[in-house]
Amino acid sequence: MHRFELVPKGKNMKICQTAISDTKDLFALVYMDSKYHLFMLNLDNYNVRKFHGKDGDLNKLYKVDPPILIFDSIKGKQLTQMHVRGSSKKEAINFNNKLVVIFLFEDSLYMWI
Repeated sequence: MHRFELVPKGKNMKICQTAISDTKDLFALVYMDSKYHLFMLNLDNYNVRKFHGKDGDLNKLYKVDPPILIFDSIKGKQLTQMHVRGSSKKEAINFNNKLVVIFLFEDSLYMWI
């Protein structure tokens, strides 16, 4: 078992939704500080068997990049669902499909590309 720290210790956060794309990217939507933060973790990068760190420090392997998107709550509505279609840049044939995230906030649908 390995520990990922998405946010600094002591921060109050809630993971609202997660999704794994076909390209083995994990998307985690975290609610923190009255904002939503969308993190993307490339699961191909977190393979312990392929880790060749010079000093063997696994903490460097599990360093999480900053969120790819930060936004406020949409008109005070609650998040109902999230769907992700990953980009095709990691596919054997890149069809130039862009990353698309669809959010459903109660009765309102939003898309981020």
